[in-house]
Amino acid sequence: MVTPLILPAFSLGMKEGTILKWYKKEKDNVEKGEIVVKVFGEKMEVDLDSPAKGILLKILYGENVDVPVSTVIGLIGEPNEDISSYISQLGKVVGAPPIVAPPIAQQSIITTSGAPANSAPGTAQVEITTAKGATLIGGRVRASPAARRIAKERHVDLMGVHGTGPSGRIISKNVLAFSELGGAGTVAQPEVPAVTGLKDTRKVKHVTPLSHTRRVIAKRMCQSARTAPHITIIMESDMSEIVKLREKLMPEVEKRTGAKLSYTDIVVKAVAKALEEFPYVNSTLVDENTVKAFDEINVGVAIAAKEGLLVPVVRDANKLSIAEISDKLNQLIEKAHKNKLTPEEMQGGTFTITSLGMYGVDVFIPIINPPESGILAIGRINRKPVCDEKGQIVVKPMAFLALAVDHRVIDGAPAAEFLQRVKEILEDPFALRY
Repeated sequence: MVTPLILPAFSLGMKEGTILKWYKKEKDNVEKGEIVVKVFGEKMEVDLDSPAKGILLKILYGENVDVPVSTVIGLIGEPNEDISSYISQLGKVVGAPPIVAPPIAQQSIITTSGAPANSAPGTAQVEITTAKGATLIGGRVRASPAARRIAKERHVDLMGVHGTGPSGRIISKNVLAFSELGGAGTVAQPEVPAVTGLKDTRKVKHVTPLSHTRRVIAKRMCQSARTAPHITIIMESDMSEIVKLREKLMPEVEKRTGAKLSYTDIVVKAVAKALEEFPYVNSTLVDENTVKAFDEINVGVAIAAKEGLLVPVVRDANKLSIAEISDKLNQLIEKAHKNKLTPEEMQGGTFTITSLGMYGVDVFIPIINPPESGILAIGRINRKPVCDEKGQIVVKPMAFLALAVDHRVIDGAPAAEFLQRVKEILEDPFALRY
């Protein structure tokens, strides 16, 4: 019996992943639960286990290939099991649309198994060599990320470039050489009516392809900016009581957990309490016409890791004490810096908190982490002169709070009410369950 190996989603917003490394080759024995392949998705590398014991009969997608979520990437079964009918029907597997090579004149087609092109009309991965020399896999030009970036910058059509990398893959120097020669296939440069003849004379120090994590960040941030109209509410909060509370709780928390209590730990608790009272902020827009309010309050905390921005999630933050939040968040931060976060620790968030206070930033406008509807940005705690309720000038620790919400879901007035409640809790936090 054939068992498909399927690329799972690591979060609600994940649309595709990248095959990084196959630990097994075709025809290798695999045990159920044994690691078979490493994939990248949602800012993390994840090892996928075999769903069954048997033989890895077929690898349908090679390394460094982007694959949609829920796609069958490999087949596991009994030795010498016939999989031709299964492969021919792959297009009918849920989440695995049939891959059809584009019509190209004078193309020669070789399946990855070496069989003739007409032996399996639904073969999942097909290698195509075009008349102009480009190599395609599954209808996609085989090229490195750096080569694709250079091709985009120089308006080069990769279909006309001959690749000299592994298995005919197009690499950077192929695109550069093709561009300099000005061969056929180069896309015409757009006309610049008033400034023709001008050239970019800036010297380039180095060119760095985007990492997998950076690509996900770029895609998610663009998705947020394009689809969620942001409205941002800014308030300034007196943090005097938060400072006192932290000083009071720090010895006890450090004794119980071994972790140093941070202001972020207390803010997570304060926000979680406010979300209990304002469930529409703890929600997401589904299919453009339905708002889904979550019963769980899972607060994501943005962390600047080496690879880029990561947002691990403190689940059920409203049900945890400040000490428990501190312990959990310190564990997540440590794992984030070691690139050891699991998919479960990165998914399921319903609201996000981000801070740049440690860099001396007073206020900044955050971008919503889709598919959530809100994010709170916190600036540094800055001691400054303010006018108190008696009209006296006093020095207090103050911090700016910037709440960005999806205007499709939340209007300005209710967003302001939520932020006002967060501010009230921060200014009188002793009601929080420690």
